[in-house]
Amino acid sequence: MFHILLDASANKATSARDKIALDQGMWLSDRFWNYESSNSCAMEFVVGEKALAMTDHKFANAMLQFVNVLRS
Repeated sequence: MFHILLDASANKATSARDKIALDQGMWLSDRFWNYESSNSCAMEFVVGEKALAMTDHKFANAMLQFVNVLRS
Protein backbone atom coordinates (compact mmCIF):
# COMPACT_ATOMS: atom_id res chain seq x y z
CA MET A 1 0.00 0.00 0.00
CA PHE A 2 1.17 3.52 -0.72
CA HIS A 3 -0.25 7.02 -1.02
CA ILE A 4 -0.30 9.12 -4.17
CA LEU A 5 -0.67 12.90 -4.04
CA LEU A 6 -2.90 14.38 -6.74
CA ASP A 7 -3.31 17.91 -8.01
CA ALA A 8 -7.11 17.72 -7.79
CA SER A 9 -9.84 17.87 -5.18
CA ALA A 10 -10.98 14.72 -3.42
CA ASN A 11 -14.41 15.10 -5.06
CA LYS A 12 -12.92 15.27 -8.55
CA ALA A 13 -10.66 12.28 -7.87
CA THR A 14 -13.63 10.29 -6.56
CA SER A 15 -15.61 11.08 -9.72
CA ALA A 16 -12.64 10.07 -11.90
CA ARG A 17 -12.27 6.80 -9.96
CA ASP A 18 -15.97 6.05 -10.43
CA LYS A 19 -15.68 6.66 -14.20
CA ILE A 20 -12.76 4.23 -14.45
CA ALA A 21 -14.74 1.66 -12.47
CA LEU A 22 -17.67 1.95 -14.89
CA ASP A 23 -15.57 2.08 -18.07
CA GLN A 24 -12.93 -0.52 -17.25
CA GLY A 25 -14.22 -2.48 -14.26
CA MET A 26 -11.21 -1.48 -12.17
CA TRP A 27 -11.40 0.08 -8.70
CA LEU A 28 -8.33 2.28 -8.17
CA SER A 29 -8.81 3.46 -4.59
CA ASP A 30 -11.27 3.23 -1.73
CA ARG A 31 -10.87 6.80 -0.57
CA PHE A 32 -9.43 10.20 -1.30
CA TRP A 33 -8.86 13.00 1.19
CA ASN A 34 -7.94 16.64 0.81
CA TYR A 35 -4.27 17.26 1.46
CA GLU A 36 -3.08 20.74 2.47
CA SER A 37 -5.74 22.48 0.31
CA SER A 38 -9.08 21.86 -1.34
CA ASN A 39 -7.33 21.51 -4.73
CA SER A 40 -4.94 18.78 -3.64
CA CYS A 41 -5.74 15.31 -2.40
CA ALA A 42 -4.18 11.99 -1.58
CA MET A 43 -5.30 8.52 -2.53
CA GLU A 44 -4.46 5.20 -0.99
CA PHE A 45 -3.34 2.61 -3.53
CA VAL A 46 -3.34 -1.02 -2.43
CA VAL A 47 -1.44 -3.64 -4.40
CA GLY A 48 -3.13 -6.92 -3.69
CA GLU A 49 -3.87 -10.18 -5.44
CA LYS A 50 -6.15 -8.66 -8.11
CA ALA A 51 -3.71 -5.85 -8.91
CA LEU A 52 -0.85 -8.30 -9.30
CA ALA A 53 -2.92 -10.50 -11.63
CA MET A 54 -3.76 -7.75 -14.15
CA THR A 55 -1.65 -7.02 -17.18
CA ASP A 56 0.65 -4.01 -17.26
CA HIS A 57 -1.28 -2.75 -20.29
CA LYS A 58 -4.64 -2.81 -18.48
CA PHE A 59 -3.22 -1.03 -15.43
CA ALA A 60 -1.42 1.61 -17.53
CA ASN A 61 -4.57 2.31 -19.56
CA ALA A 62 -6.69 2.70 -16.43
CA MET A 63 -4.19 5.09 -14.82
CA LEU A 64 -3.86 7.11 -18.04
CA GLN A 65 -7.63 7.44 -18.27
CA PHE A 66 -7.76 8.43 -14.59
CA VAL A 67 -5.19 11.20 -15.13
CA ASN A 68 -6.98 12.40 -18.28
CA VAL A 69 -10.31 12.62 -16.41
CA LEU A 70 -8.62 14.55 -13.59
CA ARG A 71 -7.18 17.05 -16.09
CA SER A 72 -10.50 17.63 -17.89
